[in-house]
This record gives sequence, C-alpha cells and structure tokens, in this order.
Amino acid sequence: MPTQARTATTIENRVEGLFEAVFRHSHLGIGITRLSDGRFVEVNDAFLRLFGYRREEVLGRTSLQLGLWVDHAQRTAMLKALQEGQPISGLEGRFRRRTSEQGDLLLSATIVELDGTGFLIGMLTDITARKQAEAALRESESRLRVALKITPLLVFRQDRQLRYTWIANPKLGATETSLIGRTELEVLGDPHAPLLKLKQRVLRTRRGTREEIWVTHAGQTGCFDLIVEPQFDAHGRVDGLLCAAEDITERKRLEAELEQARLRLEQLAMHQQNALEQERAALARDVHDHVGATLTGMRLRLAALAQDLADTHPVRAAELREIVAMADAAAETTRDICTRLRPPALDDLGLAETCRWYLAEWTRATGIRTRGRIARLRTEPDAALRIDLFRMLQELLTNVARHAGATEVKVTLGESARGWSLRVADNGHGFAAHAATRGFGLAGLRERVRGHGGAIEIDSGPGGTTAIARIPLGRHA
Repeated sequence: MPTQARTATTIENRVEGLFEAVFRHSHLGIGITRLSDGRFVEVNDAFLRLFGYRREEVLGRTSLQLGLWVDHAQRTAMLKALQEGQPISGLEGRFRRRTSEQGDLLLSATIVELDGTGFLIGMLTDITARKQAEAALRESESRLRVALKITPLLVFRQDRQLRYTWIANPKLGATETSLIGRTELEVLGDPHAPLLKLKQRVLRTRRGTREEIWVTHAGQTGCFDLIVEPQFDAHGRVDGLLCAAEDITERKRLEAELEQARLRLEQLAMHQQNALEQERAALARDVHDHVGATLTGMRLRLAALAQDLADTHPVRAAELREIVAMADAAAETTRDICTRLRPPALDDLGLAETCRWYLAEWTRATGIRTRGRIARLRTEPDAALRIDLFRMLQELLTNVARHAGATEVKVTLGESARGWSLRVADNGHGFAAHAATRGFGLAGLRERVRGHGGAIEIDSGPGGTTAIARIPLGRHA
C-alpha cells in the first residue's frame, strides 16, 4: 500500500477513534436509529442512564416498543419535519423511563446517510430538574402576586441600568405598563433625584439600605419606607435591585400634625410658666412692699411703746416685747415666702450663687446631707433659662425630700462649650422606671428642658436616682 494511502487510513482511524470516544463519554444522551425501521443500532452510556435501560434491552428495538415517548404525536411530527429537511434543535418533550417515571428532555436531531442507509442521530439532555424549578418559580410568583393583591406594599425589581423589569402595586399614578422597560431616570426625569442617587449607591457599594424617602411622579408626591437590596448573579456580580416600599405619606402627615400640636402645647406651657413666674415675681414684690413694710412699721412702733412702758408698766412692756418677737418672726416668714416665690439673688447674684444659697437652705430644712459642686458660670443664662434651671433644682430636691428616703444628695451645676448641665443624684431607694412617666412634677421638668431645646435623663434603681438635665448653648446666652 502506498505511503500516502496508509497515512490517510491512519488519520481516518484516529478520527473514528476520537468520534467513538466523544460518543461514549458525552454527557448528552445519544441514540442512533435506522431511519427505515426506527430500531436502535447504537446508544451511549448517558442515554442508558437517562432512560434506565441496559444496552441489550435497547439495541434492535424502537422507541415506541420501549415506550420512551410520552406524546407519540410529538415523535411523529419530529420525524416528518426531519424528513422534510427541517432541522430539529432544542425541542422540549416528555419522556418515560424504564421505571415508568416521566421527565422532560431537550432534543436535537439530524439525519445522516452511511453507505446508502439513513440513520437518525438524536442528542438528548435531561431538563427535568430545570422544568421543576421553573414550575416552582412560577408557582411562587403566582402566590406572591396573590399575596400582593391583598397588601398595599409596593414591590419591584430593576436591572443594572435601573430599568424596571417587574412590579406589583405601583403608586403615585404609575401603572405596570407605564414602568416596565423604563429606567429610573426616564420615570423621574431628574438626574439628581434622591431616589435615583440612593439606588446608584446600592449598585456601587453592593450593600442594601432602608430609608424614608420622598418621591414625586406625575405631579403626585409621597413618602415611602423603602428597602433596596442588591441582587447577585451566579458569579456574585450585582445584576439588579430588589425593592419593597410602604407608602407612609399619611403617617408622615399625621406625625407632622402631631409635632405641630406638640410645639403649640410646648409654647403654651412655656407661656404659662412665664406667666406664672411673672405672677410670682409680682406677688413677691407686693408681699415684700406691703406686708413686709407693714410688719416692719408695726414692729418699730411696738418696740418704741414697750420702751416707754418699761419703767411704769413692766408687765405690759414684757407683753409688748413678745408681740415684737412675733412681728419679727412674721417678717422673717414673709421674707422667706418672697424668696421662694422669686429669689432676688437670681437677678442680683446669678444662677450659681442662688443655687448654692438654696442648697444650704434645703439642707438646713431637711437634714439631708448634701455635696454640691456648683461652678462659677462663665456665661450667665438669660432670665428665662436662669429661672427654669433654678426651678428644676427645686423640683428635683423636693422629690428627693418627699419620696427618695435618701441620706445624701450630690448636686452638680456646670457649663461646657456645648451648654449647661444640672445633675442631682441621691442614694435613696429609687422608683420603678414607669413611674417616671407619671405625675406633673417630672412632666413639668421635661417640658421646661424641652422648651429650651434640651433633654433630661433619669436613671433610677435600688441604689438611688440620678437626674441630668442638659441645655444646649445658643439663644439662651
């Protein structure tokens, strides 16, 4: 045999060997049947695993004899198409295994001729699991749509270009058909819209977020509690966003109205507090100017009369001196009442000195040991805050005396770059946390603090109670 012929034969044998290896080891099920009688002449191992037969059970028999096709009409239509020269590629069909269990396959087929004989070569892929997953997905989507029909929740998906691909319960006059296929920019018409920037941030950072956001569309504006989560493909790349939103416009409106009502009540409370302080100041002046002056005049005249009667009527003189002592006590009580109504030291000496004086008076009256750290204030608060801080100290110490059962109180008044702070801590038995929300005393404290833009913290337990009021520096300086 010539060398060239031997080389060609060798190459042909090698190619046949390669095709044989591909046929045997392919993951696709491959079956070869004679076109004339439909009998199998060869099948590979993947074909046998797919249908559950042994090779000797398949070779020489037809697919009809084996019952491989669930729909015989589909087989007939396929054969007719092939014989008419139409290619078969990616045809989905139902098949039956040896155990009678049914599944789904993907079929590609072609007709070849060899030595004048026609053969049909079919390549099969088992897609049963995929079809089951698709069916489960369709069922889940159907259930989700039914569930979404009875909820006002807005749910949607967008791709990387922020194009809407799926949506349920659109809001603000939008419809499913008006959104599907359109981008966020096309819908909002504003490249600087907060919603657009929020979603772009999630795509960029790959981190989900939850925010309350206002959106305007078609002339309608609403506020939404929005959740935006990135969706990842099989390779871990972000291929879109899954979003859910609750329309909270009505809730925000009610919250705004509630805040306005709270501000009005706060202003009313402040007005009442200011009116009360003015009335106290006026009453203190009246008592001091009239009652105090009258008592002083009575005392001087009685003292003079007692002096005149000392030699001639000693008994009467002694009685008059007792009345003078009573007048002195009444005058002292009058001064104490005036001081409590409106301590003049607040205007004359300032907040820190007045608090030191009051702490000493309170200690003398209650017998409770006190430790005060009241610094000289670099910035004296304005009149309104000055009186409110003093009233807070009074109220807190009154609570200690009445309810705490304490033996010691620590009072701190200080100032920092951020503002003023008043701290009162006792070693009493404390009170239940919910009790701090009851009673006008603590409520009044909160209103006073809130009226100046501050806050009060109250921590109570078996070891005692600590109250800290903080007022920010600002319009009060």
